[in-house]
Amino acid sequence: MVDYYGTCDEQGKAIGHSCKVAREYRDLFPEKETVDLVASPCIAKEVRKAGFTHIYRLPYNIVESNYNKLSKRIIDKFKLFINIHCVFKIRGYDLLWFYRIDFFLLFYMLFAGKKKNRKICLVYQIGGGTGIIAKLVEGVYKTGLMKFDGVIYTQPRMEIRAKKSFYMPDYWYKQERYARFAVLPKAEKAVCLGAMNPYKQLEKLVDIFNKSGYPLEIAGYFFDKERAIRLKEQARENISIEDIILSEEEYYEKLGSARYSVLPYDMNQYKNRTSGILLESAFLGVVPVAPDNLLKENALSGIGYNSLDEIIDRMNESETEEILNENLKKILREYDENCIKAKFRKWISSFGII
Repeated sequence: MVDYYGTCDEQGKAIGHSCKVAREYRDLFPEKETVDLVASPCIAKEVRKAGFTHIYRLPYNIVESNYNKLSKRIIDKFKLFINIHCVFKIRGYDLLWFYRIDFFLLFYMLFAGKKKNRKICLVYQIGGGTGIIAKLVEGVYKTGLMKFDGVIYTQPRMEIRAKKSFYMPDYWYKQERYARFAVLPKAEKAVCLGAMNPYKQLEKLVDIFNKSGYPLEIAGYFFDKERAIRLKEQARENISIEDIILSEEEYYEKLGSARYSVLPYDMNQYKNRTSGILLESAFLGVVPVAPDNLLKENALSGIGYNSLDEIIDRMNESETEEILNENLKKILREYDENCIKAKFRKWISSFGII
């Protein structure tokens, strides 16, 4: 298993869901199976007890600071290419699974020539951007994916051209993980959680909740520290904003105790992709408030919007019980842990490794 793109804060603490999915994906394999991890240092450090036979540390983390500084972004891309190159220098593996990929791995694959290792990848997005850039990015994604021996895709409606492909959701329902948070009392509030990147429309979201007076809690790691300060100055008393890396326990407690989970995504950047927070909102009995297209692409019920300006009216008009019941039926039918694990093992066995 490979994660060449470990992101962290300036103290080296991992950001996002990479450590969580590393543990979950390891559990897809039989316990006796030899599964190694090749990862950035921040990921390698935090998954030491996840059942991997051996963990290789790549040279670089990607530190999420000074996000708007062009020189840093260029240097980060060189770090990614070095990490990727180091992965392919490791010998002796039956199969490399890149369980987190981005545009730059696929771009690398276009020029890397034929590699001896068999390789598969997991993709949660196809393309991004707008106009001519979107067409170029989509072209790199589609051509780059053809270089892999197999592709796992996390959105049921993705169109994947690959030698072998398999649909598997971002996350699956594990009762021992989610049940105790799902029964938490739902406070009359909305939460916006996760990494606070430039593609979340936070300024507009704060403005809308300022006007409505409805309680909103924003909590997550801000890539841009000055942005967090500006938002705190902009927010009224009904809004709380925390610049913090939430532990898994803190994240589930905040999410599970809210009535609504707001996803203020810019769909020019989030189109044709999945959202872990969207899925986990459904797992915890929280009503997702998300772009219409995101809900449709992921085949989940929620309060959809085309513009953030609509969300307060939509929240007031919606039958939340109906949304929650629809999502519960879908979770029980399509996100069962044992069912997904069995399907994965059947597919991966076609590569002769189980």
